[in-house]
Formats: sequence, C-alpha cells, structure tokens
Amino acid sequence: MPERILVTGANGFVGKALCQHLVAHGYRVRGVVRGNQRPVAGVEYAPIHDLASVTRAEWASMLDDVHVVIHCAALVHQMNGVADPDAYYRINTAATALLAEAAADAGVRRFVFLSTVKVLGEFTEPGRPFRADDPPNPRYDYARSKWLAEQALTAVGDRTGMEAVILRPPLIYGPGVGGNFDSLMRLVKKGVPLPLGAIRNKRSLLAIGNLLDVCEQCIQRSQPLSGTFLVSDGTDVSTAELVSALARSQGIRVWMVPIPVTLMRMAGWFLGRKEAIDRLVGNLQVDIQALCDALEWKPKRTMANELDTIRGDWGDRV
Repeated sequence: MPERILVTGANGFVGKALCQHLVAHGYRVRGVVRGNQRPVAGVEYAPIHDLASVTRAEWASMLDDVHVVIHCAALVHQMNGVADPDAYYRINTAATALLAEAAADAGVRRFVFLSTVKVLGEFTEPGRPFRADDPPNPRYDYARSKWLAEQALTAVGDRTGMEAVILRPPLIYGPGVGGNFDSLMRLVKKGVPLPLGAIRNKRSLLAIGNLLDVCEQCIQRSQPLSGTFLVSDGTDVSTAELVSALARSQGIRVWMVPIPVTLMRMAGWFLGRKEAIDRLVGNLQVDIQALCDALEWKPKRTMANELDTIRGDWGDRV
C-alpha cells in the first residue's frame, strides 16, 4: 500500500499543487485545511479553524498512519506588516514545534518543512550566493519565526530520531501564484512601459514543478535524509530577464525604459516603497549543490516550461 502523506496548508498555492501532484502519483494524501475547502479530488481532508489553535491531541488524530509530513502552512511575509506581529510566532514557530512533537510521537519517519531563504537574509552580494550552511540573518518577523521553527524541528529530530528535512526556497512561481509575482504579471500583461531596462541583478527563483519534484524525492528516498537545503531552478535571472520571459510567454512586446538603479532607489525612498524597489533591483542567489548531492537530483523544469503551464491561468485572472 502506498505511503500516507500529511500536507498542511493543503488549500494554499503550494499545498494544493502538492496534493494534486501526490494524488496523481498514487500517494494517499491527508490535507490539513482551514475551513471546509476541498479543492483536490482524492485527498482526505482534515479541516481546522486555525493552525495555532490545533491541540496536540488533534494533531495526533490527523497523524494516524502517516509516514511523511510536508508542512507548507504558514503566515507569509506581508509587505506592510501585520496587525499582530506575534501571529508569525504563534503560527510559524509554536504550531510547527507542536506538530513536530506530535509527528515524532506518532512514529512519522520524515518531516519536510517548507521554510524560506530569507532566514539567511534579504539580499546577496554579487557572485556570492547563499549556501545552506551560511549563518542565519533573518531581518523581519516572518523570517525570524521560520528560523525559530527550523531550530525547534531540528531539536525534535535530534531527540527522537525523526528525520527533519528543511527546504529554504526563494520566490516560488507557477499556476495560481499571487503576491509580487502576480503583480508583475499584471503589469506585463497591460503592455505598459516599465522602468526596468537598466537592472542587471541576479535572482534565484523556484518553479513549483521543481519544488513538487523535490518533495516527492524527499518522500521516496529510502536512505536516511536530514538537514537544511536551499532549492531553486538552478539558474538565475535579472528582473529585466524575468520580465522579458513573462512577455515572451504571452506573446507580448514589452518596452523597458533604462532608468538608472540609483534613481529608482531614490524614488522608492521618497515614495515609501523602498522595500519593493530593493526587491526589484537587488541580488538574491542560492547555491543548490548540497540538495542536488543529497537527493541525486537536478532541476527538470525551466522557467520557460513553467511559464507555459501558467499561460491559461494568467488569462483567467489578469
């Protein structure tokens, strides 16, 4: 009988896609969702009210006969912050720690935690990508809460023998993506001139197809697997190259005005959009060699492949 996999955040962008992928590949999937949503046929859903309010006993019942946990649920980073910053720690840290304890008690053999590259910082120096063993440098509550969750999970694994796998992705894109990537897609779709022609940064991205493949490899691997890994598409692009790729995938011509980066940074400062501009022009690269070696894996999906899969999704939403 195939293994049973527990996926948290099963109605979110990543969790829903992961459930679809696992069901299609013959796994038994139990999806933890808020409310009564059941977006994927073939998934056994476990509805909850709020991740932070789930008790240890409730987790124990959801973990019955579960072999691998893939923990996708989180309170994600908000550009303008949240009304209650402590919510990051209740949801991302304390709830993860409690789930890890319950999973170890239930005999789960492997716990895969979707963290964030932002545990290491917001930007990288040119030509110096982050590596998984770099010292943590989280700047905001979201990343700090994820770093604390990583430590809690690792401690549980060390104490109980449950294998703890921590994945630190950069920005993930694919069908149904929201946030900054969705906003950029909308701008490209409109065909308006964009002041991005002078940007020569390098950023790592992660196609959701590659993330799903990594998650399945984490499930399938029979040898012991624990540790912290960075994951991406394996190739880096500038913001200008990303915009060009988005335009090509839609058959749209895009005009990028070469505004100097220094002027863009100044405008961001004066307009109160410094963080957004920094993300557009800054570098954020990751080195995925440790993951490739541990899983004997290499990315299968290119950016062009993934953009092709979301062309229809854009048409529906933009």
